[in-house]
Amino acid sequence: MRKYIGLIVLIFYSCISTTNDKATLVDKTAVFPEDLEVIYGKFDKEIINTSDNKPLILIYINGNCYDCINELNSWEKYMQNEKFGGNLNFIFFTDVFDEKSFIKIVSENTIFKHPIYRDKSESFWKLNNIPILKKSKVYIILKKRIVYEGNPFSNEGDTKAFEWKLTELTK
Repeated sequence: MRKYIGLIVLIFYSCISTTNDKATLVDKTAVFPEDLEVIYGKFDKEIINTSDNKPLILIYINGNCYDCINELNSWEKYMQNEKFGGNLNFIFFTDVFDEKSFIKIVSENTIFKHPIYRDKSESFWKLNNIPILKKSKVYIILKKRIVYEGNPFSNEGDTKAFEWKLTELTK
């Protein structure tokens, strides 16, 4: 019983936002690690192409946060949307502690079928000089430059800002 209580406390703590979540990368050049590996779905090296005119939506999922994992289902509406979907690349990544549990939760609780990459050595955070996040975070990258940072599922204002930026970039 204590083991389960400890697990629940760990999952709850993993989803709590901290002041470290406030670091920003907007207007900076995104640097991608070379050691990303697929832990869910099929590998697609081309999706990380940031040199073309197609915006890249980089979604970080805290793999130790159940609510963050459940947000994966919400991305389908953007990926399938004719207005955005054909003009965007999406990459999902995590730096999960327990890979097997993460895969099981994603498989059993989501309809998500896209590749999820693991940043095993937390290189993205180190290369871009930001603290590791406790909540999901989304970046829109155009020609290696970060033009948006936030989470469109955190509140209605963030959803509108995200969709406005996507509309602006895909005109």
